[in-house]
Amino acid sequence: MKEKKYISLKELLEDKKSLSKSALLYSENNLIKSVSYQDLIKNVYKEKEEFDSLKVNSVVFMLEKKPSLIYQIFGAILSGMRVGIIDPSEPLDKAEEMIKAFETECLVYDEDEYDEDEKAELNELVLEREYVKKDKEGSIVFFTSGTSGPSKGVELEFTSLLCSAWCGQMMLQTTIDDNVISLLPLSHVFGFVCTLLWPLAYSSTVSLGRGLRYVLKDPYLFKPTILPLIPNLTMLLITKSGLNKEARIILVGAGPLPKVFTKMIRDLGLTLALGYGLTETSSGVAISVNSEDPYFMRPCPGNEFKLEEDGSLSIKSDTLMKGYYNLPEETKKMIDSQGYFHTSDLAEINSKGEIKILGRKDDILVLDNGTKFNALKAESELSALLPSIDLGIYEEEGKICLAYFSRVESSDLIVNLKVSEYNAKQPLYAKIQNVKKLSSPLPRTKTGKLQRYLIK
Repeated sequence: MKEKKYISLKELLEDKKSLSKSALLYSENNLIKSVSYQDLIKNVYKEKEEFDSLKVNSVVFMLEKKPSLIYQIFGAILSGMRVGIIDPSEPLDKAEEMIKAFETECLVYDEDEYDEDEKAELNELVLEREYVKKDKEGSIVFFTSGTSGPSKGVELEFTSLLCSAWCGQMMLQTTIDDNVISLLPLSHVFGFVCTLLWPLAYSSTVSLGRGLRYVLKDPYLFKPTILPLIPNLTMLLITKSGLNKEARIILVGAGPLPKVFTKMIRDLGLTLALGYGLTETSSGVAISVNSEDPYFMRPCPGNEFKLEEDGSLSIKSDTLMKGYYNLPEETKKMIDSQGYFHTSDLAEINSKGEIKILGRKDDILVLDNGTKFNALKAESELSALLPSIDLGIYEEEGKICLAYFSRVESSDLIVNLKVSEYNAKQPLYAKIQNVKKLSSPLPRTKTGKLQRYLIK
């Protein structure tokens, strides 16, 4: 398979300028409307002119996912700006933290969604800087999920994002006849690359989902053929019969999918693709497509893997980040002299060079006697005993502790009984020594990953 590898957004748009088919589908007043590739390009260049006239170096968008947002993001990139994308559903305090870290000179948001005090707070975060005219296209800063530490801004050149889209196309093809639904936020690199940039680069149609309230309805409304999803959303659509009959490919990324659901997808006659990647690598670096063991994933072109002494995975990639924004020392810590990015993911590499992700380094707790304990495995066993309880394992003063949350008042007795049942089968060092009930759900990322370091 030979596919064009775009090196700039301008090149991509020029390549599509005579394409009259739908680039975007969206819903307005319960009616599906369409934007052709020709109209997409016209509107993008109109926004570029607007941003050129502003003479600012950076912009943050905090807007709902609509065609106008796509025009603005692409227009700002063509104008050479550093772009930030924040999901408007983020709590205001968290959004403000990201805006501060980004150091924006222009903030675009829906003023009708905020009161006067909130607007004043947001506007105070906008900085004034000397304008520096750029001779190349801009970059995008995506914030990490914060699984194992505070969220950091990852700056990605647009060339790297286009390279990631090409890598995906070389492993899993989307065609001019495909309709790829965008149910994921564009503020997440997986959502941006796999539900927007990849399909647009290879002439597919992108259907813009209407948000979380409509995730069970949108597949039936837009009739996509390819659904890029995170594990939680995959499980929801399968268990609630949310997959439309036109669907042919389910692409799952940003976390592990339980084996029972891989079987269910295959039993439905659908192509299953499991992907692995990080914000720092511009999304996917490995993928399996209808493999016998879907958890062993083949490297995408331009990616090399190696295991470190502690079993963690390091990656050398053509799509590697420019760096953590304004954190040069953090960048140096993570990328070695050979150009390998050191992840916190534990992995296995088989004889074919395929990788299997086993968990994260912070899933392995080091106890006070030096013993290593697999918290992820323990959580899996306890979740089977307590399927309706939100729970997590953490280490405190060298001891194994369990935190849980439940809205059922009588759950305390059940939890303690099941913990005793679990402990009875464990060696002395692996027994849970403290159980804590939390007053709110456990801290998790938007993709459902436990933020173990935040459990108190």
